[in-house]
Amino acid sequence: MSRKEHKPDEVYAKNHIHTYLNIHYPGYTTDESFTDDPDYVFMHESKRIGVEFSHITIEQLMEWTARKQFDQLKHDVRYILTIPIEPHMWIQRCLNDKNPLFTKYIKNGKLDECWLLLHQGDNSRKWFIPDNPKLLEVMQVYASNSSTKFKKILYLHQNNEISELKVLEKKGIKHVLALTPILQEGWRAQELTLVQTTINNGMKYVNLEEIPIEDHVFIPYLESGVRHGDPRSKA
Repeated sequence: MSRKEHKPDEVYAKNHIHTYLNIHYPGYTTDESFTDDPDYVFMHESKRIGVEFSHITIEQLMEWTARKQFDQLKHDVRYILTIPIEPHMWIQRCLNDKNPLFTKYIKNGKLDECWLLLHQGDNSRKWFIPDNPKLLEVMQVYASNSSTKFKKILYLHQNNEISELKVLEKKGIKHVLALTPILQEGWRAQELTLVQTTINNGMKYVNLEEIPIEDHVFIPYLESGVRHGDPRSKA
């Protein structure tokens, strides 16, 4: 796949990784000739480093939970989606998807190391992961204590800042145990309105109040044994 064929979410992530590198890796150069996986390759000093992008979307959550396939939703009707906030489970699923491909990334790019960037944006989608200090702490502890060969795990926030999730100071069983009360408290499930239109090119402006509601779709918890109706969901 050539660079010009990158999807909007990949272009979005690439633009923001440049900002991160300009701050932390001055003097880096991009390998624009690389057209395979991982999504982005750059050189800094004597190292060749790749970055794979992992896009967390409503479609992805539906796929993970086998609740309803996104492409099976009808067009020109309104859906109400209730999405549980489970940052620890999202990291686990992203790593489950990407860890088996790590060796491929290293070989394809002739890399010295590879990073993973988690994000949920492409400038056209609804953001459903809230920016919250406790939520970020959960992501950092789980990323830091997960088994992976990715040298860095990064997270792109809605405000366009990038945080490092894999950090040494969050590693160890005491940090994992300290998350228990935070996870028990949980975060309110996010309720979103989704409308897919039949317009493929250009913008179609709609009055949501005039569009009939087709269904209320509850995306289940990924964490075993947790269901909507649990006090954490408030759904």
